[in-house]
Amino acid sequence: MPWFLTHFLIFPALDFIRPVFGAILLRIVISGFAATDESTQVSASRHSQLSIRTPEPTSIARATTFNKTNVGPFFDKLKQLYEELSLTPERIYNVDETALYTSQKPQKVVAESRVKQVAQLVSHERGETITMLGIINAIGNSLPPCLVFPRKQFKLHMIFAAPPGTHDFANPSGWMTKQLFVECLRHIHRHVRSTPENKVLVILDNHESHISIEAVDYCRDNGIVLLSLPPHCSHKRQPLDRTIFGPLKMHYNTAINSWMYNHPGNRQTIHDVAGILGAAYSRAFTLDSCHQRFQGHWHLSSE
Repeated sequence: MPWFLTHFLIFPALDFIRPVFGAILLRIVISGFAATDESTQVSASRHSQLSIRTPEPTSIARATTFNKTNVGPFFDKLKQLYEELSLTPERIYNVDETALYTSQKPQKVVAESRVKQVAQLVSHERGETITMLGIINAIGNSLPPCLVFPRKQFKLHMIFAAPPGTHDFANPSGWMTKQLFVECLRHIHRHVRSTPENKVLVILDNHESHISIEAVDYCRDNGIVLLSLPPHCSHKRQPLDRTIFGPLKMHYNTAINSWMYNHPGNRQTIHDVAGILGAAYSRAFTLDSCHQRFQGHWHLSSE
């Protein structure tokens, strides 16, 4: 605020003017914001290539690490593996984890403009976390997922109506661990039938649960080659993280809304997650979506 306005507001002799001046100043500020919004809308209508969007939060580590110096060696190694192993697209896989919750995120709805607040019922304020490991390959196929439930012991009814072939585990935290990831590698091997003579490539991030002696030994003995993405680069170069998990969460939230509509008065629990995921999984993990996104992110170039 300019110095003369500050002195004007604090000068004792002008106490009776302060409320009036404050109201005028507030109206000027509000009209300025309104003009700014109107100007933005006019600019957007004149320039069709522009749109108002909400930026995705990106940490400083991700912003500074994703560069040619760090990403280049990864593509050099990828090209070397292509040539050494004579890999074909159906032998190249990408795996990644995502979190599922027992409480949905409300989606956008159509409401009257005069309504100030729009509410939607959810199962919990903050639901429990279930980890899902997604697995796709470069020709667009997907393997059955792995689920980690936040329980000490796994019960068979937890996977009722899950995607066919789903492999399930139990862990008190609900997160992936080094021991569970080795079991996920066994799950992958049962489907791909890799051998030391006919190897498959699995591209993954460098999360601590993926790095263990047991995992390396199992992969070496069963023809699985692990290639880790550069640190803090999965948000740009991981197909599952980039384009598959987003639609999955959208369909998952829609399926939860349908579940709550069909079960009025009931709260969703971890025993309902598998069935809700089963309704959303096939809509997100489509052949076209997996193939196109994999192809778009894994051409042999670091540019």
